[in-house]
Amino acid sequence: MTEYDADDNSTDGEGYECLDCGREFPSNRSRAMHGNKSDCDVCAPWDSEKLLREAYIEERMSINEIAAHWDASYTAIQGGLDKNDINRRGHGWRESTIEEKKAAPEYDNGHLLWELFINRQKTLQEIANEAGCCRQTIRSRLREHDIGGEDYRKPQNPGGYEILDNPEEMERLYVGKKHSINTIAEDLGFSFSTVRQALLSHGIETRSDTAHIGEGEDNPRWQGGKAEIECEQCGKIEPVKPARLGRARFCSRGCKDRWQSENVFGQDHHQWRGGYCTREAVKKLIRAETWETQTAPRIRERDNHECQVCGKHTSEQDRALTVNHLPALLDGGCNNDDVLFTVCDECHHKAEAYVRALPEVDLLLRDWTDDELPGGRERWTPPEDPTPTPEQSTFAAFADD
Repeated sequence: MTEYDADDNSTDGEGYECLDCGREFPSNRSRAMHGNKSDCDVCAPWDSEKLLREAYIEERMSINEIAAHWDASYTAIQGGLDKNDINRRGHGWRESTIEEKKAAPEYDNGHLLWELFINRQKTLQEIANEAGCCRQTIRSRLREHDIGGEDYRKPQNPGGYEILDNPEEMERLYVGKKHSINTIAEDLGFSFSTVRQALLSHGIETRSDTAHIGEGEDNPRWQGGKAEIECEQCGKIEPVKPARLGRARFCSRGCKDRWQSENVFGQDHHQWRGGYCTREAVKKLIRAETWETQTAPRIRERDNHECQVCGKHTSEQDRALTVNHLPALLDGGCNNDDVLFTVCDECHHKAEAYVRALPEVDLLLRDWTDDELPGGRERWTPPEDPTPTPEQSTFAAFADD
């Protein structure tokens, strides 16, 4: 393409002639810009649909080859193809073969392609040479007819097309034997959409398109329905899916929780750590002494609302300090003021963890100094036999009051 001095804006003279097409322009700039316009097949042939189709479709030239031939950029040729609605090769098999299909319409026949590709074992290139088109066109047509699948594997049933085109046979499989579309497609070597389309073309209504296919035993997929169980807590009869038989035992989560509270405890509980459950017994003893209204507030006031282990004040945590027994009520303790002391949450948890790891309460007391025991060590005497009985568990030494 001829180059011009685009900086020359002069308009002197009768006109400026394009050396490529011979057209005259009022200025040198307009003549220089002429090559970028779409009104000239000589200066901008990539904007001509006719020239592009001849080069790209009929002569099978690539975009790079056309750009080199016309002294243009790849983007210019690409834009011309898009502008003139010419589908580019490499943008998917369907778009790239729309024009090519017109060249060999007889090779768009599923039976012929089956015969060539499956029965005669011809390659894509051999079929393309016979049809006078490219290999991509034959490959796309094979896909359209579901021949060979995505990776060109051969279908399992060589008579698939005969069955697919036979309305009586399709009705026998789909309606008579109640085979699913997926089952038929797998047996014949076709896709779901191909079999479904064949059924519709034969006037066979698919089950997915039927407004009402029946409920319960009227449904072709009926497998017996739900089973029934009796709730182990309330005795209610509850329907459940067959897959849950043997596992479903209750009608609701509430019934399950109540049953576990009443039946799962002690060694049957998944959090069992040994010993006996004494929490409720401790609470009963504490409540008998009006604990929350009289005893606990009195001990906190006596200890100035401070933890007797670390000195933390009640204002440093979000609730009142805990009043604890040492020893625990079920280990021989009582609600006398001299065996009650105030602790913070942190020290309370540490003491509980420590006591649970010891077989006897007095082992813990031996590790404490006299000033750490309320009233001193001499004011509390451990029982003669420190080993707890089944009714007296050391695991409640620091019960959560």
